[in-house]
This record gives sequence, structure tokens and C-alpha cells, in this order.
Amino acid sequence: MVNQENMLKAALPLTLFVRFIVSNGMSTRNGSLQIIIENIDRILPTLSNNKGIRLVEGSMKSISPEVLQISDTDTPPQNLAYIIAQHPQFGQLYHRGMVLHQYNFTQLDVDNMDVAYKHDGGDSQIDRFTFIVTDMTNNGFLVNGKLQNEPSVFTIEVDHMDKAAPRIVYLQY
Repeated sequence: MVNQENMLKAALPLTLFVRFIVSNGMSTRNGSLQIIIENIDRILPTLSNNKGIRLVEGSMKSISPEVLQISDTDTPPQNLAYIIAQHPQFGQLYHRGMVLHQYNFTQLDVDNMDVAYKHDGGDSQIDRFTFIVTDMTNNGFLVNGKLQNEPSVFTIEVDHMDKAAPRIVYLQY
């Protein structure tokens, strides 16, 4: 839905020029005034989804907005970032098919399904990475309506495959 508020936000910063004439009846002067309207980021980002994922050992799974999402009404998704405090121990994060060596990705990356986790195939049952959220302006973020500055945990559950050869336990004729 398009409304005037969203249209105004998209148009900011907005510069207006006003030209005027001042006269005392005997002489006149021309003048101009420049007005710049800028959007000020006042709202903290909110971690609205942090549900974690579950996958089979050794596999890769995309991290979608259904399981990880930041919302912020005055910041576009490309400016909402996850700053990784601790990478996963038993697998790796991927960004657009490549191992994520940097320490951040954006909500736009998550929205576009460009972020994934790949398990290394070991015996771990749980992995995780920790992160903080930023809108590049404000300090802190909201979780369940409460201000948070400490990293949040994204949990990764790993299901193990039975690697044992099948065997007959009881055979009856």
C-alpha cells in the first residue's frame, strides 16, 4: 500500500527553495531561502523473528525471514544489519553461495535467501552463532519490547542420520 508518509520518506532528503522580494517602498532586494528536510532515524530496530533452524548433519539450509527477521519502520532492509559476534563452531555461514568471512549481513540478504548455514558433518547436535542488530544509527535493539545491547543467539539443531548397516534382528519362517 502506498501512502503519503511512505512517499515522503522515499523522497527525503527534500530541498525546497523559496525566492522572495523585500521592499520598503523605495528600494527592493531579492532574497532566497533554502529549506532541507531530512529523515531522522529515531526508531530502534526490533528483532521480530529468531526461531533458529533444524537440518540433517552435513547439509545446508537457507536462513529465511520466517526464522530470522529485523523490522524497523524508518530504515530500509539494506541498512538493517546482523553483526556476528561469534561464528558457528560446527559449520559455516554462507552468503550468496560463498563462505561468509566478513562479520555481517543485512536483512535484505535474508529476505533474498542469500544467507545459509552448512553443517560440517561432525557429531555435534547443536550449533549456534551470536549477533547484534543495528540500523547503522541507533545503539541497541528491541527484543520482546525490551532494549538489548548484548548479542542474541541463533540456534541450529542438527539431526543425525543412522549410519549403521541394516541388520536382521529376528527372522521367523
